Amino acid sequence: MNHSTETINLSNFLRRYWPVVILTAIISILVPVFYSLENWVLLLGPPLFLVFLFVLLNFQLSLYLLIFSMFLGGVLIYQGHINLSSVFLGVLLLSYLAKGLVSGKISISKTPLDKVILIFMVAIALSLINARYLYLGVWTYLWHVCIFVLFYVVASSVESSSLKNLLSFLILLAVLHSIHPLIQSISSSGAGRAFGIGGTYASNIIDICFLFCLSFFFFEERSKHRILWGTALLILLASCLVHKIRGAVIGLGLSYVFMSMMVFRKSMNEGLEFVRRNLIISSVAITLAVIFMFYTLSALSKGFGHHLSYSRLPIDTTQIRFILWDLALKFFFQNPVIGIGLGQFAKLSTIGLEPKYQMFYFYISNIGTHNLLLSYLSETGVIGAICFLFFLYSSLRLAWLKFKLSTTTADLKLSGALLGGLFYIGITSLYAGAWTTNILGMMLALILASTVIFKPSPST
Repeated sequence: MNHSTETINLSNFLRRYWPVVILTAIISILVPVFYSLENWVLLLGPPLFLVFLFVLLNFQLSLYLLIFSMFLGGVLIYQGHINLSSVFLGVLLLSYLAKGLVSGKISISKTPLDKVILIFMVAIALSLINARYLYLGVWTYLWHVCIFVLFYVVASSVESSSLKNLLSFLILLAVLHSIHPLIQSISSSGAGRAFGIGGTYASNIIDICFLFCLSFFFFEERSKHRILWGTALLILLASCLVHKIRGAVIGLGLSYVFMSMMVFRKSMNEGLEFVRRNLIISSVAITLAVIFMFYTLSALSKGFGHHLSYSRLPIDTTQIRFILWDLALKFFFQNPVIGIGLGQFAKLSTIGLEPKYQMFYFYISNIGTHNLLLSYLSETGVIGAICFLFFLYSSLRLAWLKFKLSTTTADLKLSGALLGGLFYIGITSLYAGAWTTNILGMMLALILASTVIFKPSPST
């Protein structure tokens, strides 16, 4: 499972003039941002410049700031055109470049997923031949490139020993983020949905962090830490429930069953009695929490119905998805080999819309399929969809092998968390999710990189 490191030496020019390159990159980012803001914000220019420079020279800090910004997915800057997490992604990549320029070389780690990623990227690139709106296809493809660049940057720069702190930081942020939607839901007596400051994208990250925390709780031997992880687990579960996302609940349920089977198999093989005990305790606690929320706080159980009753949509959102899936399948049959072109569905779905769907034009215009598999099937054809499924399978297989090689509780915490997270992504990709776009794509890259980085301790 080890992966070697390949070194690419930079030119003498870059080694000699790296301060100029870095300064130019900083100015090119800060000048348009400050130019678009109010005049009084210019007073913050010098201190922000120093902070930005400090972050730029500290890769670890820039990575943690990127993770922090992912929970602020709904907050936009620069006149609402640039997502905050995208800015920090740029900072992280510049920080990686700065580290390479200072040392005179850039280290790129080979991974077990290299061939799979290459095949997937070539497959979806073929679909651009049929793209009617080429700029949309190129933009979507470049975002895929950006996701895998992030994957390689993190896989090449983060040590296995720091993964526990990284995942713990993710769980901590998820718990803090969950407090706001919980307060919103309680104050509104459970009516409507409560997503918090990060919006719907961040809610998917909460689901992933729930599974991370679940693994940490399962494989914790110390009572004090078990109480800590158990408390965080219940908070994250409550947050998942107030989001009222049916697909997420299905994904969490299937992932929980999967992790339970996984834990039982491991415990039987290794004789980890405390795992069985933790599984029983967590099952009882989660069941009681759900009963408490839906019966003691009865308003929460009626909240989703209340939300539907006052919804502005003429039909349920599930029926909207059925319309989108029907359109995706029709696009697929138009060109089943390489599809209609990457990134084209949202634009083409309402062109020549059938009469029976005309009344829903406003609700399906410029949105995706709400099904990642159907998205690739319609836009990249059978070739792209098969390569995408092969990519998911290879990622899950790698995570499963790392879990099987884990023999200590510390390793089981991490490998179980990563396996559960990738399983959730795989399951939700079959009926929902957009794990190759926006902050969800960043989350996918981070989990994949963590899976590659993780090295189980050798068995004694």
